[in-house]
Amino acid sequence: MTSAKPKWPKLLRWLSPLLLASLGLHGLGLLLPVPETEEIERPEFVEPESIQVSTLPPTLKPPAPEPAPPPLPPAVVPPPVVEPVQEAFPFQEDALLEEEIPPEVPPEEIPPEDDDSSFEESDADSQDDDIQDDDSSDEEPSSRNAYNEQGTSDADFQLAAISFSANYPGVAVQTNVPLALTYTADKECFDPLPGEVQMGAAINNSGGVVETALFRKSGYQKIDDWIEDIVGFDELPPESFARLSISDGYLPDWINETRNNGADPLVPTGEDAKAYAIQVIVTVEGNRCE
Repeated sequence: MTSAKPKWPKLLRWLSPLLLASLGLHGLGLLLPVPETEEIERPEFVEPESIQVSTLPPTLKPPAPEPAPPPLPPAVVPPPVVEPVQEAFPFQEDALLEEEIPPEVPPEEIPPEDDDSSFEESDADSQDDDIQDDDSSDEEPSSRNAYNEQGTSDADFQLAAISFSANYPGVAVQTNVPLALTYTADKECFDPLPGEVQMGAAINNSGGVVETALFRKSGYQKIDDWIEDIVGFDELPPESFARLSISDGYLPDWINETRNNGADPLVPTGEDAKAYAIQVIVTVEGNRCE
């Protein structure tokens, strides 16, 4: 049986190079320069100041309120002294009744002297009154018509003319001669007088009046209605044809005589109706206010 060999030689052979290497590294590390470390400045410790603690004196209690003085006794008012009232001296009614007041005597009226002129003036006044009463009994009272400015201005005229002409082709043709009409007033009053009237009339191919409209009114509703009636439906009065070659007719006949292009048809070819602008002058006959 063989004895085991010790293992120390192998261990020493394996550790010797490591030991030498570690010693060499330690020596090399000691030879390397080491940087100087900065010293960290620490703040100096300052002892805190001592605080003096003072004790407060004990609180004083408020003094007790003084007791209120007792109320004063009520003042004694002495009773009022009543003086004796002396009786008034009685009136002596009998004595007053016995005294009589003398009546007032009115002054004497002096009769006026007779004046012949006053009698003459009174007679003349009474005669004038009688004459006026006789005149008023024969005549009937006149009625005053109200004048209305609405529809009489230039702005009203332009607005109405544009509105009427928009329904028909082209521009409304103005006639050369004004239409003269005479309104007979039956004891009526027109004050102020009717103004100048501007109107429009549309004529169709058959020579009839399609529509009429007042561009500028006269100021009186009664006269405006009368103008539209006589122009649209009735035969025109003779004074309307005073300066024309014909003596009577209706509105289309009068327009045909007063336009510039009399040779052309009253309504252009291809159109159903034509609009015309007419100036109307109204004369009031028998106006009570003239």
